[in-house]
Amino acid sequence: MIGISSPDSTIQTTTSRAAGGFLWWYLDLVDAAGDGLVLIWSQNLPFLPDVSYGLRRGERPIPADHPSLNVVVHQGGKPAFYALQQHDPSDWSWDPEAQAWRIGRSRLQLEDHGDGRMTLTGSLDCAIPASAHRLTGTVRVEGHRRQPGDTVDRRSSHLWCPLMTATTGQASLAWGGDRAELRGRAYLDRNESTTPLNELGIDRWWWGRLPLPGRELIWYRLDPKGDGPRRDIVLEVREDGSSRLAAAPDIALSGGGWGRYGLAFPQRVAFTDPDGARIVTNVAHVVEDGPFYQRFVVHAQVDGRRATGVSELVCPDRIALPGLRPLIDMRVHQVDGPNSMWLPLFTGGRRGRVGRLLGQGRRTPALPDTARSR
Repeated sequence: MIGISSPDSTIQTTTSRAAGGFLWWYLDLVDAAGDGLVLIWSQNLPFLPDVSYGLRRGERPIPADHPSLNVVVHQGGKPAFYALQQHDPSDWSWDPEAQAWRIGRSRLQLEDHGDGRMTLTGSLDCAIPASAHRLTGTVRVEGHRRQPGDTVDRRSSHLWCPLMTATTGQASLAWGGDRAELRGRAYLDRNESTTPLNELGIDRWWWGRLPLPGRELIWYRLDPKGDGPRRDIVLEVREDGSSRLAAAPDIALSGGGWGRYGLAFPQRVAFTDPDGARIVTNVAHVVEDGPFYQRFVVHAQVDGRRATGVSELVCPDRIALPGLRPLIDMRVHQVDGPNSMWLPLFTGGRRGRVGRLLGQGRRTPALPDTARSR
């Protein structure tokens, strides 16, 4: 269902042309109060309706034809800004050697300093539907690159690679009259596969990370379709980049609630770390809630201290349920393309969405991305 790759390896550029495959890079940042940022840049992100419904019809979308950028800010336990933007293929460029990306007007670069340290820098510039304003700002994360040690397991066609964690990052973002100034623990990984997500045998997965002094604990529980074996992973990464796996992670779920779209989630996730200590995380806030994806801020008491982390639940078979396509289209911004009239109600800053919806025919739109100089 999933394997773990090494930061020493690189994603092959041929993955961009692998029918039905996918590749994405994921960054999140969370501060002690639980406010945070999620940033995903990708090709063939399975959450895109063109990709997910194409796969359900038996098609094999080409990753290079479906680039996207996802930006989410949550503050006070609530989503403050949301954008999932699908771009024209000409709006995406990727230099694997320089580890540099362009998605529309946004730029990202991952620099390996050669001494075990890495730096990710980003400048974001994203259109907001039915608004003359844009989301703009910067992101920076610096820390040690994960040292894989004996944690590499490449037996699956879906490879997950934590790149940099147990470190700090900062972000400064503005949209309209709102802004977010974040500084906290950061996490960066990548995922790649030449096999469609719906063919990987995953019924659902719970993923999360818990920042602790000097180290990070990352858990991954994958429940299979049918009678196959479950996969439990607990990975510890220390601030010097060294990593190790728990021999018996024993990830257990308990309690729970229901999302507004009928997706059930556990209130508590417990697991065993590499030293044999039992860790229990509890959901503090649901900051994203959908029919196939949920995101949470979680808390745990470890060694007498409260730790604040994040987790997510993904149900691949629910991504393209019949009848949900209009709801998903409302949340995906086709940059410089046709969109649902309801898009302003679900994307952009939380404040002012109704006004943007009602006034979208009268407002001066943001400068289209195709108007920039490439």
